[in-house]
Amino acid sequence: MKNGKTMWYNLCDKYNTGVNQVRTFQGVWDKMKGYVDKDQFEDIQRRFKIQSRDAVWWRDACLLYFQTFSNMEIPEQMERPVHDLKQMKEFQLKISNYEVPKDMFCR
Repeated sequence: MKNGKTMWYNLCDKYNTGVNQVRTFQGVWDKMKGYVDKDQFEDIQRRFKIQSRDAVWWRDACLLYFQTFSNMEIPEQMERPVHDLKQMKEFQLKISNYEVPKDMFCR
């Protein structure tokens, strides 16, 4: 690729960047604790925790899936997947395509 790295490395880097961005947002929000209403602070903090968990899940799902085609290891300097592909394939989200889970959106 133009940056001299493989497509696989760039793909891994992009998904890791997404996880790291959410963690950065969390850190910035944590510093706002004394500046916003307690309930609002905790609500947004809870949302960032959900977003962080989902970013890790999405990164792992995508990288482990594409790894089956690339047959390449995730670069050493990058965070290892928390999940494994077999577990992820077996996971069933208990909604149809036409509904949103009750706890999906925060109030």
